[in-house]
Amino acid sequence: MPSKIGFDVQVSYAIGVAKPLSITVISYNTSPLSELELLSIVNDNFDLRPGMLMKDLGLKNPIYEQTARNGHFGHETFPFEKPKELKIKPELLAKLKARDVNGGLNQIFF
Repeated sequence: MPSKIGFDVQVSYAIGVAKPLSITVISYNTSPLSELELLSIVNDNFDLRPGMLMKDLGLKNPIYEQTARNGHFGHETFPFEKPKELKIKPELLAKLKARDVNGGLNQIFF
């Protein structure tokens, strides 16, 4: 298994419905956790309602000039570029630590 865990999160919405209709996590076999366990981490840490995403990421604050300059990836000043410290249930954290042969916790990218 790779030393880093990476996966895709797919979210589907319907017009006029605040909560997502579905959330799917695809791990591509990079995680010792099942996709359902990864989904529980997503649900425990992110409010995926559109209004909350706009609030959490500061999307109503116009930053067009800054994002247009040199692209919008890799700028830690943007709220959507700051990594979020995740709350992970102890039993899931134990699985992650058990897999890590180097003694440190593997990185999870969201």
